[in-house]
Amino acid sequence: RRMLVEEIEHFALSYPGNRVLVTSRPVGYDLTRISHPLFSHAEVQGFDDSQIRQFLNNWYTAVLRLSPIPQSEQEELNLLLTTLQENSRLHKLAENPLLLTVITVLHRYERLPDRRVLVYDRCADLLLETWARLKGTDIRWKDLKMGKEDQFACVAFLGFILHQRSQEEMAADSNDEDGEEETVDVSSRFLRTNVETFLRKQKLIAGGAELRAEAARFIALIQEEAGLIVERGTDENGEALYSFVHRTFQEYFAASDIYERYQQKEDPKVISKFLVEHLHDPHWREVIFLLLGKLKSTPVTNQLRNILQGKTKSLRSKYTEIVRQDLFFICDCLLEEIKVENALVETVRSELGKIVKSPPLPEQQQEALEYLGRLVQTRQYAEYGYKELLALATNNTLDGETRLKAARSLYVHTVTPSQERLQADQILTVLVLRSDLSVEQVRETAEFFYRNSPTGSEGQELATRIQRELVQRADLSVEQMWKTAESLYRNISTGSEAQELATRIQRELVQRADLSVEQVQETAVSLYRYSLEGSEAQELATRVLRELVQRSDLPVEQVWETAASLYRNSPDGSEARLLATSILLALLSNSDSLENKGDIYEILRTMVPQFHKLP
Repeated sequence: RRMLVEEIEHFALSYPGNRVLVTSRPVGYDLTRISHPLFSHAEVQGFDDSQIRQFLNNWYTAVLRLSPIPQSEQEELNLLLTTLQENSRLHKLAENPLLLTVITVLHRYERLPDRRVLVYDRCADLLLETWARLKGTDIRWKDLKMGKEDQFACVAFLGFILHQRSQEEMAADSNDEDGEEETVDVSSRFLRTNVETFLRKQKLIAGGAELRAEAARFIALIQEEAGLIVERGTDENGEALYSFVHRTFQEYFAASDIYERYQQKEDPKVISKFLVEHLHDPHWREVIFLLLGKLKSTPVTNQLRNILQGKTKSLRSKYTEIVRQDLFFICDCLLEEIKVENALVETVRSELGKIVKSPPLPEQQQEALEYLGRLVQTRQYAEYGYKELLALATNNTLDGETRLKAARSLYVHTVTPSQERLQADQILTVLVLRSDLSVEQVRETAEFFYRNSPTGSEGQELATRIQRELVQRADLSVEQMWKTAESLYRNISTGSEAQELATRIQRELVQRADLSVEQVQETAVSLYRYSLEGSEAQELATRVLRELVQRSDLPVEQVWETAASLYRNSPDGSEARLLATSILLALLSNSDSLENKGDIYEILRTMVPQFHKLP
């Protein structure tokens, strides 16, 4: 390998003026990199969203011979794009052109199933059997004695072995921060040995040369036809390295291996034992979701109920009554659309409601509300999440803040327009006008309304009205008045009655003696930014900054921050801008005044034209 690199570098130097492109697999390249400065390095990236869209357009045009693409097919294509964008795991697969092709074929001819594990089932089936048949090459494997089920079971066995191996390698290499997202590379000898082990266990082949030949044929099949196992390069000894084409398939087949064992023994303890060993282990989290997704409703309900009741206790399940990681894990299963019995969903809903009312840890209240909100967005369990959030938001025995949080979660997670969104809107409107809410809660809710309402809608009008009433309350502190006026400025249109009110409030605030330097500075900048060009308000803001920057009692850091604000918010060529420039230059020339002179230099360099020519 070293000799090859030397030959390439020698070739490039011997024929100057030519462009030389060298490609390599990532694995093993760093052992003997091309190091000559003539070469620059780049890495081939996966598809991004725009490239996925372009690929799909090209596929529909070239493969289906649709040009232009009719409206019905365009809607079909857009649906696939939306599905990929909403499912991060499927999106990760789609970054690979081969796997995106498989997904596109499934979507076109069979439709993608709702549950993710069923998508992987069909991908595996397409890659293992249908792909070769479609390509007309299945006759090459007529001597293969392993049937379809045996082939699938063997790949599943490899998936489990390789996933175990990847965890062992990650533990050995504690510095590998990205290992959680990668497949594991194994030698051709390791791959062959484990396929032979599988064949012996299954007693499919007598043994000896015939067994080794069958193992070689099968490895060639999954490499050349299915593309599930791919060559990644060579190790330091020159032996070929292989891995799953994508980590998702490694995880899927690892889950399938456990499911195969469960089916063969017809014993739920196979799954229970696996959960005891690996539940709450991040390395096996996706494998567990895929495994449970393969189970029918009753067995998966029993497994999850045993976890919730503490009958199946993971080695990592500690302080579950406080941390509640078992409950939150089951919530994640529901979000995966894993089909369970209604009674268990009702128990989960009730437990989440209890956490919202009396959280063991403060942050768990928001976590429980988030789970309830996300349940509203599922296909199977939306009703449960909606009913619990509605009950919490309308519970008069709860404090206003908790009800407000529940209503906000309900509002965010319901679609518009819908009866559910309208109801959430009405509840929020009632709650935000309650007298027992703090100023901060009212202001934050008004800002929430404004951010999450369509432009010009009643929701935005309500938010503006709430802030307008709030900023005029006599019991506001200076800090509260300042924050509310700033919030009102951000959420209103230019020239409106509300803006005039906010301007008046900030004009009064900016001249008060009880504001801190930082508040005066920020208020003046806000007043300048949101006032009309050349208005009295802008002139006042500039004057306040000019007076502030000339105060002798200010620390140097505040002087330069204020001078920078004055520069940014003064007209070009004005007295205020010249004053700001002179102060910044004086600060820069005073070597004892400031440690971070580089900040001032950068401000002047970026803001002042031809700064390098200044004395």
